[in-house]
Amino acid sequence: MGASVSSMQILGVPEDTVRAALPGALVGTWSKRFVTACLGPDFMETERKARSLSKKLQCTVLAVSLIDGDTLRLMLYQSGKNLTYHIALPKYGTHKAGNSALFCSVLGLPEALAPKLKRLFAVCPSQEEKLSILQALLGAPLFIRYGAEEDGYLPQEPVKADSGPLEEWAREHPEAPKIKNQCRAELIQEIPDLFFHGDIGGRVFLLRPLAIAGEEEASWGGKAGEVIGVETSGGKLAYPLPDGHLELTQLEDPPISQALEDYLFDGKSVSFDHFSYAFLDGRLVIAADFFEECDYQSYSPYQTVLLHDTAGILPCYLPLTLEGRPVIARHFYLLPDGGFLVSTAGAAWARYGPDGTLLYTAGSDAGLRDGDAAGLRAIQKLKQQIGYSTPVVDSQGRLWQYHEKYFECYFPKQKLISRHRLPGCACALYLNDIGQACAITSQDKKHLTRVYRFSCSKSKK
Repeated sequence: MGASVSSMQILGVPEDTVRAALPGALVGTWSKRFVTACLGPDFMETERKARSLSKKLQCTVLAVSLIDGDTLRLMLYQSGKNLTYHIALPKYGTHKAGNSALFCSVLGLPEALAPKLKRLFAVCPSQEEKLSILQALLGAPLFIRYGAEEDGYLPQEPVKADSGPLEEWAREHPEAPKIKNQCRAELIQEIPDLFFHGDIGGRVFLLRPLAIAGEEEASWGGKAGEVIGVETSGGKLAYPLPDGHLELTQLEDPPISQALEDYLFDGKSVSFDHFSYAFLDGRLVIAADFFEECDYQSYSPYQTVLLHDTAGILPCYLPLTLEGRPVIARHFYLLPDGGFLVSTAGAAWARYGPDGTLLYTAGSDAGLRDGDAAGLRAIQKLKQQIGYSTPVVDSQGRLWQYHEKYFECYFPKQKLISRHRLPGCACALYLNDIGQACAITSQDKKHLTRVYRFSCSKSKK
């Protein structure tokens, strides 16, 4: 679990005015330009108050929320209006970059920084790193939280504004070079109202229903009817056909009730978080992750429970344990013998038999290694320093990768020969039965998941 912080950064009014408008809040000036206010850990309440405060005081307010280190919300308000916002919620496939030029002009940043800020918002995978760079850029304490005064974590001096971290990040993550594409992307399928949610193994994908904002969600940012994420249950399994099209099968998730939680955890304060799946040769196993409530609106991973096995091999319900302690399965895979393999936080891997008993574990330093280390060498370094997917190699030996916004093809000797920026978010790559690369994208604004098939001209070696 990463850091969780929530604050308001206020421009245009003095500290005393803010303090009077927000009784009980932590209010102070730890910046040359901003007054900072913290209400508590509830980011929804922070955003509601930020909007109303900007209207009441006719000022500019930036609401900043980092949740568990991997979800970032930046909501920019002026005189009661939500001008723009940046939302990165990778867990549910949600990413809204926002208008970087508007962020710069309203928050008093140089216009020349807007393209670099746009790239940071678009491709930086670490939300904590992104917030750290933005903190330096604004010269405001964005990692401050309610209760910092009692804990002794208040800034001892104003945060200095410094564009250096953004400039350094931009140098290390240059824009992709322009190339003449040697491959062509053909749209072969459109799937409405479902969003790509993950690869569950064996070239089988999960498509989830979209989560749409209602009136309550719209009150703290965005508009009613906007896509705000992906549902945690329901949806369809997508199986690639020989030509690359996806065949959809309705998924029925087991119901999660309070009675089930009480049965599994004997009244312990544990709540359902999300389902996960493993698939092998037509067999599907469904598991659920449960989180333990630690304090107000704070949860930590507690235990994974296997709920259903379509083959009837594993005993369900099966709470996973390791050395007598409950564990969360970060990844889990079915094995041909009927058992399964999981990766956990405490041990790198644990193998369970078909009856659910733990057979053995391999720690983070254990494993099998085979090969001539001296013979391994780097062919070429990819200098963009961004997170790439697991690659696939097509029938002609071309290597395919994808990042959040585009798909790339390398051949030969890792020379980039084609890049495709397709509508929506890049989600997955796989091969059809004749070895052609196929791609999945999801576009939440149009409520569409799309499937593409790539064809390439012969490349000169």
